[in-house]
Amino acid sequence: MARSFGPSLAQTTLNTKAGHIVVPRDMDRVEVWLKKFTAEAETGDVHKLTYHVISQNGQEIAVKANFSMVDNPLYGKLVYQTMTMA
Repeated sequence: MARSFGPSLAQTTLNTKAGHIVVPRDMDRVEVWLKKFTAEAETGDVHKLTYHVISQNGQEIAVKANFSMVDNPLYGKLVYQTMTMA
């Protein structure tokens, strides 16, 4: 079963309202990587990760994601993510 994670995370939990779904074979790797990034990254850090998602029509797509650690004045430390097709 595929699980989703969010493009903007204040916690290291999965966001089930995300518009994309990580393919099952990549999910554990992405989850471990994201937890490490959110625990260790400093404000201003940007890291890249490539993984696969399932599109709305069921097609598997390789994506490259940039994760940025920011300090939001209202919510504190947040992770912002941008994605492009790999």
